[in-house]
Amino acid sequence: MMSVNVLLMSGVTLMGLGMGIVFGFLLMLVFVMKAMSKLASVLESEDLPAANMASPITIPQSGHTSPQIISVISSAIRQYRA
Repeated sequence: MMSVNVLLMSGVTLMGLGMGIVFGFLLMLVFVMKAMSKLASVLESEDLPAANMASPITIPQSGHTSPQIISVISSAIRQYRA
């Protein structure tokens, strides 16, 4: 039968190994996330072609909303409340 001291030392060794592996993984994760952030900022700074941009929505200036728009909004509200 193993002594208590040997079992405790095995437990502490296993705990230290596990904590070291987790720490190493988290450290690697931090560096990978920082690298991805820098890569995303470089890619974002490039100009996008104008063809991919959506055209702005035009809002009528007449002051009244069409019955079709009112119907769509009412339908969406009924579906949301259901």
